[in-house]
Amino acid sequence: MEEKLYQIFVGKKYQKLKKKVFSFPAFFFGALYFAYRKMIVKAFILSVILTLLDILTIKYATGGMLILTYLCIHISIGLYFPLWYRSFYTKSVKKIIEKNPNASDEDLTRIALNQGGTNVVLVILFFVLSILLSILFNSHINKPELPGTPIMDDYLSSDPHYVESSNDKNYLNNASNNSNETNNELTGEANILTNQKVTGYASSMGEYFIYLLDFNSSDYSNTLRVGCDESTHATLSILKDYDEDVKVEVRVKRDENNISITSYRIFNAHTNDEIKDITDEDSLRTKLGLKVSGDYEETLILKANLNNAFGTPGAPSVGVENGNGYVEYTYSFEDENGNVFPLDYRIYNGTENKSEELIEGNKYKIKYTVEKGTFGYEFNLTSFELIEE
Repeated sequence: MEEKLYQIFVGKKYQKLKKKVFSFPAFFFGALYFAYRKMIVKAFILSVILTLLDILTIKYATGGMLILTYLCIHISIGLYFPLWYRSFYTKSVKKIIEKNPNASDEDLTRIALNQGGTNVVLVILFFVLSILLSILFNSHINKPELPGTPIMDDYLSSDPHYVESSNDKNYLNNASNNSNETNNELTGEANILTNQKVTGYASSMGEYFIYLLDFNSSDYSNTLRVGCDESTHATLSILKDYDEDVKVEVRVKRDENNISITSYRIFNAHTNDEIKDITDEDSLRTKLGLKVSGDYEETLILKANLNNAFGTPGAPSVGVENGNGYVEYTYSFEDENGNVFPLDYRIYNGTENKSEELIEGNKYKIKYTVEKGTFGYEFNLTSFELIEE
């Protein structure tokens, strides 16, 4: 009878759920799927934990680390859900039997049917709860803390090149960015934050935020969250993965506990030259002298096999693309200007492996492609030809 009650409690997917080792619904929907399966206590705990982790991850993680963190968290949820759910329905059914010792099989069936199954209303309630938790945690974790020394407002000028947001008609003086010194206390309604790097960005319920940190600092606990309009968010968010190459100067205003950007400028951190007309990541990379999406042909010198950490041949990475398996070696090449960058040499099944012909120190005529991938720009070697000295 107990096995039958398990089946009634879980529903028509009992046999599948009984054997599952990974739950894709739990992976994709997290606490909402727990609520759907009436695991209310765990759904609440998970809502609190995931909302908090989401906010902290967005604030402190960067680039591929942000995606990797999300994947690790949700893969863990997908793996543990089948175990938690089996424990949940097993304990629930045993409690039903223990609390109703004189009940008939029909009564036990009715109780298991009522207490088990799924509930869409709980999904809606927990969705609303997640939004409320996000607002609550954001208001505490991202509460602006005002940084450093007073900034005088006499930097303002009418520089026509200054990028103006929709909230402000004033501009910053060009001279304020020619120094690497930081001068960043907000002491009035209009202030300047100099020598900043963009470490993250976020948006919530129509509000947009950029996270700033002193360019020379690695202490992310000092990150400052500032509000901005959608246009400013769209541009400054591009800078997040270039915090070693780009710094910004922003004019901000403070209203009670809120700090928001009214105008900004972007600078090359290596040359202090101003960067203008940023429309997308490719345009930023062009301004920085980095490769953008496209096909290239250059003369390059092979500096190192990056799979070869200790001077002996290392194992390449392996994978599958469009159903075709491949191995992939990564090499470091140097161009005629002394710029060093990695190229991946992917060898698909059925194609010739020429990796042994790539020898460190040799000069090659290289053809390669640059594509924007999930974790950044990917450089793929398509063909090479040895240049005889």
